[in-house]
Amino acid sequence: MTYQPIENYGIIGDMHSVALVGTDGSIDWFCFPHFNSPSVFAAILDDEIGGRFKISPVEDGENRKQLYWPDTNVLITRFFTPGGVGEITDYMPVGVPANGHGYHQLIRRVRVVRGEMTFRMECTPAFDYARAEHETEITAEGACFRAPQLDLGLSTQIPLEPNGNGVLAEFTLREEETTVFVLREVEGGAGCGASFSEPEEEKLNGEQKDYLKRLCDADGALADARRLTQTFNGMVRNLEGDKLDGWLQEAEACASPAMRRFAAGLRKDLSAVRAGLTEPWSNGPVEGFIHKLKLLKRQGYGRSGFDLLKARMLAA
Repeated sequence: MTYQPIENYGIIGDMHSVALVGTDGSIDWFCFPHFNSPSVFAAILDDEIGGRFKISPVEDGENRKQLYWPDTNVLITRFFTPGGVGEITDYMPVGVPANGHGYHQLIRRVRVVRGEMTFRMECTPAFDYARAEHETEITAEGACFRAPQLDLGLSTQIPLEPNGNGVLAEFTLREEETTVFVLREVEGGAGCGASFSEPEEEKLNGEQKDYLKRLCDADGALADARRLTQTFNGMVRNLEGDKLDGWLQEAEACASPAMRRFAAGLRKDLSAVRAGLTEPWSNGPVEGFIHKLKLLKRQGYGRSGFDLLKARMLAA
């Protein structure tokens, strides 16, 4: 596989952690359970051993589109093929009480809008930047991935098959049919937990819009920062560098300290930022190889000494 440019990723999160979701339906970056936790999926750094959670159509040549559901952090990735239109809805519920239904979980809903579509699901965790080994157990409710420091459960109603240290599945959905995959932390020795029913997932999905609206209504600075963030995201995706100066003026006057700091950071490297929002070229592949070398260094020399670094470099 090849590395995707960073602009091909959407971001979802629950204020504890975040995941990067590519337009190809692959989660290539996910640290869990916290922002500063070791990675579970890190294919954005190493597409061979980094680990990913990918759901995509089996049919080649599909067109793709990615967008956020209005007023939410719910990300929709749509696939258009001659046989139909399908979509993956990705989110991590916010506003859920601790130990509540959906708390601290990554939810992926797959749905066919029109026609028929066959999908392939591949979930291959690589714990702790691919340094920690894990065991995979397939159950009637999904699969459990057990590593020394973290146990994860992938619950689904789709039958799973072993795929190395991960799992895979192929399934076909027809118009208006839906299935759900839920990734969550589980206790050692416990099962992966039941997947959501369609009504349960629909209710949880709808609550995300209400929660963000309440936050923005209560905090004008947050609402302003959110609007500026959405505008900047559009500028990146559409290469609208001509809007940068006006956007910076608004961001520097924003009541949110975080937004002002972000704008100040852009000012320090303004020419590079402007080029990135204007030029059609991407350095994504180059960044991918650099990240891979950094990962090898971190795995070998930084944590385990020169001998392991030498062995990993010779085997790479």
